[in-house]
Formats: sequence, C-alpha cells, structure tokens
Amino acid sequence: MTAFAIGAHFAVGETEMLTITPDQWIALAQSQKPLTTEAVARRLQADFPEPSQTLGPNALLALAASSLEIADRYGLWAHNDRYAYASLRLVVGPDFDLHPRAQRILSQPNTPPDQRMSLLLERMRRGQWLEAAEGRP
Repeated sequence: MTAFAIGAHFAVGETEMLTITPDQWIALAQSQKPLTTEAVARRLQADFPEPSQTLGPNALLALAASSLEIADRYGLWAHNDRYAYASLRLVVGPDFDLHPRAQRILSQPNTPPDQRMSLLLERMRRGQWLEAAEGRP
C-alpha cells in the first residue's frame, strides 16, 4: 500500500512512517523543472501539433517554461496538472487564467493544490472558456 500527502504524518499501526512538508514537495518539483520544460514542450507538440507549429519551436519552449513557472505560483506540482495548465495556455490562450472564474479556482487557498486543475476543468462553463480565449471576463 502506497500513500502520501503534503504536510502529513503517515503511520502504519503505531509506527510513524514518513512526513513530507510542502517545502520538500516544492523542492522536488523545482529540481525536475529543466527536464520537465523540454518534456512539456515535446508533449504539447505531439498532442497539439497545429497550435504548436503556429507558435514555432522556440516560442513553444518559452510557453512551456513560463507555464511551469506560473503553475508553481498556483501550487501545481503534479506533472499532469502542470501539463494540463501548459496545454490550456497553448489551446485557450496564454492568459486564460486571468478570467475571474479561473483565477478564483486556481488561487483558492482552501482548495488543495492537487485538486485545482480538476476543479477548473469541472467548473468552467463553455461560455467562460470562450471568454477566457478572447481575453475578457
């Protein structure tokens, strides 16, 4: 059985097993950033060839890098969340997260960071995505 959580103590029976602090998770995520930037750019190219080609390889790599930096600020450390965030910036628009609804979901301090992308995808309505793509609230 494998389990982990941020800032939690883990025990099996009476034996404490492991404690991982939020700072430790952030340090781990940041240590993987250079590899992740290139991997995200490659995956964006594979999954979204048309917008990636329109952007060009250097701009795509820059978008991947800036997406991961912004994802860090939102507390998104899981690779799938970081990739989802980058893909939304490519497909919807680089400032989609400035839409008030997206901003509330991604910045909600009471929502665990590992739930923010799922909530964003669940709670944003079609019209809100269109507004975000057009850069309006």
